[in-house]
Amino acid sequence: MIKRRLLSFLKVLITILILIFFVSATFYTRGNVEKGKCQKVDVYIHDSLDVTFINRSEVLLLVKESGFNPIGKQVCTINTEALEKSLRRNPRIKRAECFKTTDGNIKVEIYQRVPVMRVMSMSGNYYIDSEAEIMPVSIHYSVFVPLASGFISEEFAKNELFKLALYLQENEFWNAQISQIYVHPNNDISFIPRVGDQEILIGSLDNLEEKLSSLMSLYRNGFSELGWNRYKKINLKYEHQVICTKKG
Repeated sequence: MIKRRLLSFLKVLITILILIFFVSATFYTRGNVEKGKCQKVDVYIHDSLDVTFINRSEVLLLVKESGFNPIGKQVCTINTEALEKSLRRNPRIKRAECFKTTDGNIKVEIYQRVPVMRVMSMSGNYYIDSEAEIMPVSIHYSVFVPLASGFISEEFAKNELFKLALYLQENEFWNAQISQIYVHPNNDISFIPRVGDQEILIGSLDNLEEKLSSLMSLYRNGFSELGWNRYKKINLKYEHQVICTKKG
């Protein structure tokens, strides 16, 4: 009985000593890392296969010019939160996460903004992103999204056009069929289709689903017999009406 208790005590003691060793080693290593100097910044850009509006070299340049460049600084003095805030000021960056690694370097993870529509208007050339924010166009990269032109204010783009962009994203047929969106001075909206060369006047986005349902019926039942190119304009602006204007 005594021998068994002694063996149990020794097992517990050895376990405690091992834990103390690992905890001490961890704190010792961490202390040395904190006293050491940062040699490298590792950058990882999420979703870079789908969207490439910023690359690793550009992020490293932003880090260098931020005023919080960690290279050559003692790890314990590096302010990763301040570096994150500085990187988030870039309009192409949605979120930035910076943290110290176990080898004394800094890792930067970047989440890019995702465009849902491009606007080329009298007041500017920009993207609207997935959070309805204005995003600048890059001279190096582009992305395939619906294009809106005409008389577009930023407020209109961030509200009506943003809602339209989300609707098109969720509808495979209309997303493929509508090649361009035009906004008239009175904020009426027209579509230019990929198939056919007529203007499709929608008016406001009220009852959009019903209007496009009427247009789909016209495609299936009317144009299949009469042809796509007999009309220059299709007016869906008024409720329960489809008005077609023939070419000259």
